[in-house]
Amino acid sequence: MFLRSRFLLALVLVLTTFLPALAQKSPTKPALEDPLERWNDSVDALVKRVWPSVVQILVTSYGPREEIDRGNTNVIVGRQRSVGSGFVIDGDGYILTNAHVVNGAQRIQVVLPPSDADGSLNTALSGRTRTLPARLVGFSSEIDLALLKIEAKDLPKVQDLSTERKPSNERPSIPGMA
Repeated sequence: MFLRSRFLLALVLVLTTFLPALAQKSPTKPALEDPLERWNDSVDALVKRVWPSVVQILVTSYGPREEIDRGNTNVIVGRQRSVGSGFVIDGDGYILTNAHVVNGAQRIQVVLPPSDADGSLNTALSGRTRTLPARLVGFSSEIDLALLKIEAKDLPKVQDLSTERKPSNERPSIPGMA
């Protein structure tokens, strides 16, 4: 494991040292000098890759209503609506979202993006969405995750974004998390 880590570190150092020089010599594509531009391009590419699997979660629940008169001790319960997001993890309609989004929900709906969603503002605002009822399958407030199920097939699921193949017995890692 130690040798593997050292090899990967050496590979990253070599690539970050020599790839920019090679890219500058390439006449077909101009080099991006600004690291912020490279970062922006990377984020744009990532958004376009995962966008078709991102969904909107609409929740209806009941809870205390805001009262203007703070001196009033009566609690009035009313209908509340909230919005969250999630993503398709299985093409058969399983969706992962945060538990706090659906906590106490009376009704959950999932808004699917258009089939040609590409991450652009035009497709996001196109209005060509489908709204389906969802049911809560799993819930963990400790890790703030909830699993929803909708009746749909062949949904675009979020792809494995890692470039390194992991052995089957190794847990996936999340950048920034220990």
